[in-house]
Amino acid sequence: MNKSLLLPFLMFLTGCETPEQMEERLLATASARCEAYGYSPATNQFASCMQSERQSMAQQQMAASTALIGMGQQMSQPAPSPVSCTSVRNGVFVNTTCR
Repeated sequence: MNKSLLLPFLMFLTGCETPEQMEERLLATASARCEAYGYSPATNQFASCMQSERQSMAQQQMAASTALIGMGQQMSQPAPSPVSCTSVRNGVFVNTTCR
């Protein structure tokens, strides 16, 4: 993938969020999840939950980044050669040869 296209592509995927906006959104998501689990803010259990949620989100982001890099590498590879096939009918059978 052309490197000049990578930044606009990543901005498209993230909805044009700045890193700070993304971090705020992720923290809000983690906080909402921990509260939904029944933990109260400003407790050790809530802090542990937040840490666990952030680690999980970071792993998901890393997996998504790795997948995007893999797709970019695949896109930068040359296209496979076209295949040409010929079929010849031989009675009730058909013989097909591809090159």
